[in-house]
Amino acid sequence: MPGWRSEGRFYAQGLAPGRFAQLRGGRDAQATNFRRDEGLISFSASQVLLPLTGGVQDRISWWLQLTAIVAGDPQRFSPGNEIILPVAGLRGELRNWVFTVIGLEPLQLAADSASHPVLRMQRRALGPYDGEMSVWLDPGRAYLPVWLQRVLPDEHGWEMQWLSDQVNP
Repeated sequence: MPGWRSEGRFYAQGLAPGRFAQLRGGRDAQATNFRRDEGLISFSASQVLLPLTGGVQDRISWWLQLTAIVAGDPQRFSPGNEIILPVAGLRGELRNWVFTVIGLEPLQLAADSASHPVLRMQRRALGPYDGEMSVWLDPGRAYLPVWLQRVLPDEHGWEMQWLSDQVNP
């Protein structure tokens, strides 16, 4: 079963990814490396080297960077406003992901007894083979993402949902 792993640290502009890996069989299958000491991004699936600029995220860290940006000044994000996050992929690409604020929507999660308003943001497809992505950020949970939905053109996709506030040891 495939999986993802993101490692990094914090710095002045937020999260600083160090390495992102897509896993197959529990091992790294492809990786994106953020070589901060050299100011470069390298890719295991490509010979491309890209300049590493401030704020660049990987395919997982953007979730928490988006959370931090919105939580830092939530009144700034009314419907129609946008957040631009540069995100490095796995094959030598660096794209600006533009998230548009849709607005507050009622949502009931498995972790909650009733629905409550969450902030929905949407990223349009980046091309013909990419899909839309929606993320719902919960003001009651410090704007953590409580639902992610990716809809692909071939009618496949995935969802992730916050299931519980309980911490399991």
